[in-house]
Amino acid sequence: MNQRADATTHWASAGCQQLLTKCWENDVFVFNPASGHTHTLNIEAWRLVIELDARSMTEAQVVDYFSASSPEAIDTVRASLAQLEMFGLIDRR
Repeated sequence: MNQRADATTHWASAGCQQLLTKCWENDVFVFNPASGHTHTLNIEAWRLVIELDARSMTEAQVVDYFSASSPEAIDTVRASLAQLEMFGLIDRR
């Protein structure tokens, strides 16, 4: 896999205002009324959704936000973005 972060595609929240959340220890339960699904996120993933609600970011900016510099960390960021997109919580712009 390419170990350089993408600096062209922008990611943004699909709209946090509609989400219902409940924090429980280190997890955040997120109910999305638009899809009818509930998701469990760790605090870092939820922080990313909130940050992307405030401003769109490229993959490279997300990598910088989490200070992810190793190839494994970049892969983790990519996997997190893909999973949050699959959940309908963020999208590509």
